Amino acid sequence: MLRWIKKLIKKLKFKTPPMDTLRDKVYKEEVKISPNKGGKIQPKFIVLHHSAGPFKGTVSYIMKKSSRVSYHYVIDPSSGDLIQMVWDSRRAWHAGKSKWNGRSGLNSCSVGISFSGDTNKRDVADYEIDSCAKKCIYLMDKFHLGIDSIVTHQMISPGRKNDCSEDTYNKVIDRIKILENTSPSVNI
Repeated sequence: MLRWIKKLIKKLKFKTPPMDTLRDKVYKEEVKISPNKGGKIQPKFIVLHHSAGPFKGTVSYIMKKSSRVSYHYVIDPSSGDLIQMVWDSRRAWHAGKSKWNGRSGLNSCSVGISFSGDTNKRDVADYEIDSCAKKCIYLMDKFHLGIDSIVTHQMISPGRKNDCSEDTYNKVIDRIKILENTSPSVNI
């Protein structure tokens, strides 16, 4: 009986649309402001994370003041939709002890975007990559950042953190390059 149920679940599983069909996809955003935030920041970096936990559990945890953790955005793995948990120009508590390009304490100069679960142990759906890439492009435009300003928690906290996976990071960077190179240019 268990084998039959597993086969049925496998057949019914939702297949993700191919990346090339996502170009015009707009992801929903919900705002749930975490109590875990600090003062104003001027972002110089975008830090990609994974939460290691499930989406709803991550959001619930970040909403608790006692967690002392927050990301600016958390991506829903079922849809690519986002929950904004800290305003872009406010300090979130996502980077911890960190250093990159001569700067330390990256909470004070970065926006944190988190995938749910452990990206080293699961395949990240194309729509999650697309959603993250589009949010990065938005932030790059808003704060005048280059693609080289996108880093991972592992890069800024080597030996201490393993998120997000190198594969996930590379897919986000590649997707940004594709979206930027094929976006229509506007003549002013």
